[in-house]
Amino acid sequence: MTIKDIHDFMDLICDKEQIGYFTPGEKDKFLDRASLWQFNDYRKTYAENIEAYEALAPFKDELDYTTSSQGVYTVAGNRNYVQLRAMDVSVVDPDYGARRFDVDFPKEDELAERKKSQLIPPSATAPIGEEIAAGSFRLYPAQVHAGTLRFFRRPAVPVFGFTQSGRVITYDSGTSTQLEWTEPYVNGVIFKAIQFMGINLDNKMLQE
Repeated sequence: MTIKDIHDFMDLICDKEQIGYFTPGEKDKFLDRASLWQFNDYRKTYAENIEAYEALAPFKDELDYTTSSQGVYTVAGNRNYVQLRAMDVSVVDPDYGARRFDVDFPKEDELAERKKSQLIPPSATAPIGEEIAAGSFRLYPAQVHAGTLRFFRRPAVPVFGFTQSGRVITYDSGTSTQLEWTEPYVNGVIFKAIQFMGINLDNKMLQE
């Protein structure tokens, strides 16, 4: 379903409800807010809900990273980082080659104890970490670490690209940005956007 199909449907609902005209830019803003609402709603149950797991698949991203000498790494702003999913380190073993180990993220009230633990001290193959800001991490021990970081990124902002001559608007797919949700989840975004536009979804007409 293209952004044009979605805008056409929204126009149809607006006409039937007689709530007035929304510009393409306004409809894009409603769709973006609705997309973020659905994204955040599914994130709440991602770990235990297969529907949420499948719905959020388009927004999973990963990158290879190398920290500073102090163990700090920050995801670049253009990666649109939202939430950490997992992080590992890659360590070269003389006998087995490169091996990967998960970074453990203790709770905040446990971090201090873990950093000075004699029983399970942080090490190159058993690092611990903390997220010191959104998308910014500090790993312990404080040294250079390298590995892979997996995270959720923000859904792309939808854009209805068009040219206009007088009152005639012509859709331009080349300058448009489509919703990234897979087909089963597009309707959820559309109907939430319609709610944001001020249309009551309890209206029987919308259930037909």
